Amino acid sequence: MPVGPGRYRVTRKGKKKIRLHFTPSGKVNEAKNLESGETHTPAEFAADRKQAATSKPAKKAAMPRRRSMRQIFGK
Repeated sequence: MPVGPGRYRVTRKGKKKIRLHFTPSGKVNEAKNLESGETHTPAEFAADRKQAATSKPAKKAAMPRRRSMRQIFGK
């Protein structure tokens, strides 16, 4: 089913071939697994974006970032 103007690219995720549809602005709005025929539709991509925008903020790292001796002693 055509999803509007754009272009298709086939890529691999592991051993699976996946066809991606890119809009003219460069966003992926459809993904289809070419082996199983399963499709992630534009409506599902919109729901994913909405969920990501309202999700919890990321947790802080448990351990602080490592610093070099130069950063510690300032030389």
